[in-house]
Amino acid sequence: MGVKMKIIIPVIVLTFLITVSILVVNIFQFSKNIDNEMLMLLNASGDSIADHIEGYKSAAKTAALYVATDDRIIDALERGDHNALLSRANEMDMQTGLDFSVFTDKSGIVVLRTSDPDNFGDDISSVKSISSALNGVPFTSAEEGTTIQVAAVAAVPIYSRSGGLLGVVSTGYCLDTTQFVDSMKDIFDVEVTVFKGDVRVATTVKNADGSRAIGTKAAENVSSTVLAGKEYEGQAVVVGKNAFVKYLPIFDADGKVLGMLFVGRYTQEKQTAIRNFVLIGALIAAALLAVGIVAIIFIADRIVKPLTLLTTFMKKASTTGDITFTEEEATDIDRYSKVKDEIGLTIGECILFINRVGEVSTLLEAIASGDLVHDANRLSESDTMGNALHHLFENLNGMFVDIRASADQVSTGSKQVADGAQTLAHGATEQAASIEQLSSSISDIAQKTKENSHLANNAAELAGNIKDNAEKGSRQMDEMMSAVGEINEASSSISKVIKVIDDIAFQTNILALNAAVEAARAGQHGKGFAVVAEEVRSLAAKSAEAAKDTGGLIENSIEKANLGVRIAEETSLSLSDIVSGINESTQIVMEIAQASEEQTISIGQINTGIDQVAQVVQQNSATAEESAAASEEMSAQAATLQELIAQFKLKN
Repeated sequence: MGVKMKIIIPVIVLTFLITVSILVVNIFQFSKNIDNEMLMLLNASGDSIADHIEGYKSAAKTAALYVATDDRIIDALERGDHNALLSRANEMDMQTGLDFSVFTDKSGIVVLRTSDPDNFGDDISSVKSISSALNGVPFTSAEEGTTIQVAAVAAVPIYSRSGGLLGVVSTGYCLDTTQFVDSMKDIFDVEVTVFKGDVRVATTVKNADGSRAIGTKAAENVSSTVLAGKEYEGQAVVVGKNAFVKYLPIFDADGKVLGMLFVGRYTQEKQTAIRNFVLIGALIAAALLAVGIVAIIFIADRIVKPLTLLTTFMKKASTTGDITFTEEEATDIDRYSKVKDEIGLTIGECILFINRVGEVSTLLEAIASGDLVHDANRLSESDTMGNALHHLFENLNGMFVDIRASADQVSTGSKQVADGAQTLAHGATEQAASIEQLSSSISDIAQKTKENSHLANNAAELAGNIKDNAEKGSRQMDEMMSAVGEINEASSSISKVIKVIDDIAFQTNILALNAAVEAARAGQHGKGFAVVAEEVRSLAAKSAEAAKDTGGLIENSIEKANLGVRIAEETSLSLSDIVSGINESTQIVMEIAQASEEQTISIGQINTGIDQVAQVVQQNSATAEESAAASEEMSAQAATLQELIAQFKLKN
């Protein structure tokens, strides 16, 4: 495969891969944007429909207030005229657009349903909206009725002209009708469903046969979330179709979930948009790829020829080491180097580099022959080869000068080393004797330190026992404080009981007094009852006096119990201070024991070190004798080194 194809094919493949990658990334981003856009639209639609439901509640309340203040309605209720009430209620339903109106009397008994005029007489006073209105409080919420499953309801009281309560009117708009969900779909262009619990009662969603999916249930994972009072949004399967969905709970007046509101869009819209996006992207990518291939072929032809010439020369230089040009190569190289583009500049700089390599080769030959008087011509401070050659000449000159001086010094120093070695051997012998005496003294110290460590450990164990006893005393004091506190609480409880007895005595006294009054009114027949009342009154007075005395005793007991609590608290604090002091002293004794143990270990290590030093001193004595013999051999080698250095030509 030629160089041109090696350039063209990878570039085409790379261009294709980049184009495909960009297309895939854009498709992914486009899909993600569609997901986000659909979810945003569903959120907005769901919130708007929820606002519509709130609007229905407000409209129902306004209509209810309007109906409740109508004179003809009030007159019909006061007269109990069912037909007049029905006629006027139907007129007002038409005027306000209400789906239904329900009227009750002041006991909550239904007197009229406009949606079912023949059905009345039942008691609905327990219904939340009716109960609230009967108590004079207007009511607005979502609610279920006897014939309506989900509705926006309002209920207000109806008063007579004199201000008395006549009954209640409850008005509302049905949310469980096809008309409601279809109108919401027309406005917001989404599928809409109203659920009673988790069952569809009104929906625009259709089954495979085209019928509305009324009576079917939502997915269990969705209904469990929404019926718990939380919103749900994302993707889900709706009657066998994938869709973007949002479910909102519908709350009743008690905050319980009455049902669910659903809005959704099928994912088929997303798939169509992605398919169109892919088709357009593929056409653009194909056009860009075709233009790129033509441009790459043209550029590759302008690059390949000069690079082929340069590659041929570099191959010859790398395989044969020949860096000279033939006449034909020199002509072509000169021609291409005069072209003022990147290729021409590259070839021109390559020629300069090759000439530079020739100069470096000449200098390396001089070094190989032992001629170190030359120096490299550095083109700049960043000239790597020039700097390396310059440093090579300088370092070799300096190195050989230093070696020559060192050889002279080695010859002189070898004799001095021999003399010093003899002196070192004599000193090492004396050191061995001194170290033996030092080792004996360290052994005695180690024995004493070990005994101190044993005594410190015994003291630490004794301090630990004392600390445990003190902590036990502190815990027992805490238990005593708890018991005194319970006594105090019991005394307080008895005081409350005495207060109850005192109150009973007071009430008994009042009852006895009332009985005496009634006995006096009864005259002769009430004398016996008066005697009993006087005795009861006397007994109540004695009970009150006894309760007062007992209360005084209890208060005295409470004061003494409180004094006992304070004394116990002070004693507990003292015990806590004692325990704290014992803990600190125990810690100090344990630290002393630990320090003694560490001293014993350290002295043992010192003793071991001294033995090692004694061995080293003996080895030094033998080494000193060997050094004397080695110094004589060193002197002979220094003379040989001087003869070798004299073969190089050095600067200065």
